[in-house]
Amino acid sequence: MELATRFNTVAAQVSVWTTQNPLATRLILAAVPVVVAVVTALATQQPCLSMALLEQAWRDIKRAKVVNFLDYLRAQTGGSHG
Repeated sequence: MELATRFNTVAAQVSVWTTQNPLATRLILAAVPVVVAVVTALATQQPCLSMALLEQAWRDIKRAKVVNFLDYLRAQTGGSHG
């Protein structure tokens, strides 16, 4: 039986999957600041995504040492996702 099928939560399955796929982990970590910047641009009704928004998202994530990305988004938007 594959290790990922022993876990019943999405977070546990993603954790196992990224452990087994280091390239996927790097891609996910690279995508997080882009997603945060896009959410920020949409929330503040920016006309486009800018380098300044990307840089600010990266600084915010590094400062917060985010463990759960959805919790970070909830805190930034003041709402709930999921």
